[in-house]
Amino acid sequence: MMAIKQKNKRWVVPEDCGARPVVFLPGWGFDGRVLALAAQDLPWIYPVSPLDPAETAAALSGLLDDHGLERVHLVGWSMGAQQALDFAVAYPARVESLSLLAMRTTWPSAEIAEIRREMAGGLAAFFKGFYRKCFLGEKKTYAAFVEKLQESMLASLDPDLLARGLDYLEQWRLAGLPPCPISIWHGGRDIVAPSEQMIKIPGAGVNIITHGSHPIFLDRAFNPWPDQRKARIRHRFSKAAETYDAHAQVQGELAALLAEQLPAGIKPARILEIGSGTGSFTAALVRAYPAARITCVDFAENMLQVARAKLPDGLDYICEDGERFLAACRGGYDLICSNATIQWFDDIGKAFADISAGLSAQGLFVGAIFGPETLHELGGGLAEIFATEYTLPASRFPDRARLEAVLGRCFNKVEIQEQRLVREYDTLLALLDHIRKTGTGGGQRLPGSLTRGRIRELENWFMEKYGAYRLTYQAFVIRGGQ
Repeated sequence: MMAIKQKNKRWVVPEDCGARPVVFLPGWGFDGRVLALAAQDLPWIYPVSPLDPAETAAALSGLLDDHGLERVHLVGWSMGAQQALDFAVAYPARVESLSLLAMRTTWPSAEIAEIRREMAGGLAAFFKGFYRKCFLGEKKTYAAFVEKLQESMLASLDPDLLARGLDYLEQWRLAGLPPCPISIWHGGRDIVAPSEQMIKIPGAGVNIITHGSHPIFLDRAFNPWPDQRKARIRHRFSKAAETYDAHAQVQGELAALLAEQLPAGIKPARILEIGSGTGSFTAALVRAYPAARITCVDFAENMLQVARAKLPDGLDYICEDGERFLAACRGGYDLICSNATIQWFDDIGKAFADISAGLSAQGLFVGAIFGPETLHELGGGLAEIFATEYTLPASRFPDRARLEAVLGRCFNKVEIQEQRLVREYDTLLALLDHIRKTGTGGGQRLPGSLTRGRIRELENWFMEKYGAYRLTYQAFVIRGGQ
């Protein structure tokens, strides 16, 4: 996870955290580095040292101000849940959604006193036992915590800060509720905050993961906010920005095919490109329509930075989610284009309806979308070696029948051409490197580690099945107008 330079050195803020980032407030005795164990690969904002409850709200508000972030998805775990709720009540305009994890209604004084007594017998010994309880039932995750994080966590513990945290837990009471959506998450095997002691908030969504333990955010079933999938995708594409052009040969070929569909003999005044990325297709638009005002929209700022560096001056760049931009678009575009982007959208039907509404009377949509058979070789191989029904995100891309139905409702004239672009790689590692350096995997984690043994299994599977390390990209090139 890459972090930008900050005024407050206690927090990590990824470069690609987006306009609605996810902030994580950890529990007592932990800091945000525990997220390294999480199943969800997300661009979290988190503290790198334990929080002081008396300072958290002001510190977080100041951090958001420093980075120009107006609203966030706030996730609080254990004591961090109380602090998250306090922040949302104090700063309601800054919280998009609130997720409360492993949060108890109260911590009785007798229990707090027992914790203080045990701590007095030896801080390190107490916390080693406490950490073991937190990870009960998560043997592999606990082993990873002990190996990678436990010693540094122990070294960061401050007895005075821990005492203030216990004071806070003992005295905390629900004093109000924020107006944002609230979800409550709890593990059925949590012995630190048992589910029967879970906080109850009217109107909040309650999610109990029966096999989950105290650090419920580590579970693959944890999915608290609606933009999580896109956050992973944006994170992957932002990380791949510098290497994208050198490895995205397929996307480049698709851009060339799309450029052939651009209508000749017209002079569009306004052009909108959704998902402009590093600007490869944008360059074709500039060549075809040099007098047009072109607006480039992409949700990965790093991609736009690469595009700005290689495209001529005079283009408009907007870092925003394409679906949100289209929904709020005032329209009047003579040409709307999109290359290999819309397949990632949550609601493709609405997106095309918004595109149609955003066109001028004689406007035209020209775009390319990857289909569900994209990367099917890799998906099949991974399912084989992990012996599971694992599927890649690409398997959920729209097929031709769905596109025909959706486009038919939005445009009077529709043309769809199917293309299959096949690539072979010298080695399996080269194939996987292509996925990583173009961000096209979608950010979904594998069901397990790709050990050396599994890599050998996957190599053998590819050679037996295809005689090569091969990937197929199924693409639909589309023209739509009224």
